[in-house]
Amino acid sequence: MHNLDKQKTHASWQTVTSNNRGRNHAKQKNNLDEFNLTTIKIIAKTIILIILSSCVIVRKKKLEKLLVKIEPDSKDYCFTVKTKITDIIIVNAKINNQNNYQNFMFDTGSPLTYSFKTKDSFNIVTKKLFRLGSQKFDYGSGSINFGNVKFNNAAFLVTDYIMDEYKEVDGLIGSSLLQTSICEINFADSTIKISNELKNFTNLQNSYCSTFDPSEAQGTPIVKIGIGKDTLTAFIDTGFSGLIKLNQKTKIFLEKSSIKESSINGRYFGGSNKDHFFNRIYYKINRLGILGMDIDSLVVMKYPEYYGRNLVGLAFLKKFIVTIDWIHHRIYIKPIEDIHFKQNIFTYGFTCWMQDNQLRVYELHKGSEFEKAGIKSGDVILTINNSTDFSKSVISSINSNEPSNDSIQIKIKNKSTFTLKKNKIFN
Repeated sequence: MHNLDKQKTHASWQTVTSNNRGRNHAKQKNNLDEFNLTTIKIIAKTIILIILSSCVIVRKKKLEKLLVKIEPDSKDYCFTVKTKITDIIIVNAKINNQNNYQNFMFDTGSPLTYSFKTKDSFNIVTKKLFRLGSQKFDYGSGSINFGNVKFNNAAFLVTDYIMDEYKEVDGLIGSSLLQTSICEINFADSTIKISNELKNFTNLQNSYCSTFDPSEAQGTPIVKIGIGKDTLTAFIDTGFSGLIKLNQKTKIFLEKSSIKESSINGRYFGGSNKDHFFNRIYYKINRLGILGMDIDSLVVMKYPEYYGRNLVGLAFLKKFIVTIDWIHHRIYIKPIEDIHFKQNIFTYGFTCWMQDNQLRVYELHKGSEFEKAGIKSGDVILTINNSTDFSKSVISSINSNEPSNDSIQIKIKNKSTFTLKKNKIFN
């Protein structure tokens, strides 16, 4: 009996061992299959990404070749158009010989650009440039009448990425359209003059002047600016409403007292994450040099999560008559009056913005009463001074950097009512 039990035990152990080996083999096989499947998926995704990237690069090169082939239908031309200037410059133009004019933002920081709504309205034929989730870009080429000149072979980009911010315009008149021209933006009388002859411009005398490098095929002017002892390069960008915008790579060495931070929430203003906040840093600098002109002191902004080129924006350019000579790559700025820039910024501690038909807190200054009370960028504003009249003038007065003795009452959704006064950000 003892031997029989031994044999049974041995047989049982062999069975268990065999079963374990089988299970281990199956497990190893499953792990190998999963590894192979994962590897195949990674390789497939990589190949697809490479193919898509290659297609985008090829299409981008095609678009860049198109951008430099714009042809005005006149050998000699000179015309002046009226503009509407607010936070943007609005001009009129006709697409593909249409009867009616469309509103365009005049943007030296972009190529000629249409919205998808404009593309669909005029049945404009385009090719795909890029697709990634909700982001899509097309490109094409046609004609556009600007002033009394028809620009043929005018390559354009189609996207809603920029247009979402500017509902009142159908597209952008960008720098790519003007590379065979000289352009004077006269902020004194709200006009833009376009010509291909330098003799037609009378505001060049007593101007500050410098050469510029055009940005690739797009043609945006790139100039040198001096901040303190550092020299940077920046776009001349009429599509940026601010003064000076610095990217995250820019290093400024200043005393701590000259720095002030704020933040905005990416969920409501361009981002996808619910609580993804973007910081802004204000610097009060002692010197700005641009186009041979020195400015003693002004406030500039740095965006730590912004990777693009530094920008000289509309708030700066409005002080001048700006002439951009794309033919000879020279830029002139003539002061309209004595140049004076803000030495400080006055704020209620926040700015606001209409989004999804609701007025929301946009920028939130660190250390402000709102921030201390737990208000966040993106929170909904219910009333201002017990009113739901959120007109552009009301929003503009809230967001203005000018000093004011007026107090305001703000009611925030699910929060208290606050009474706020304007304070300067630098003591």
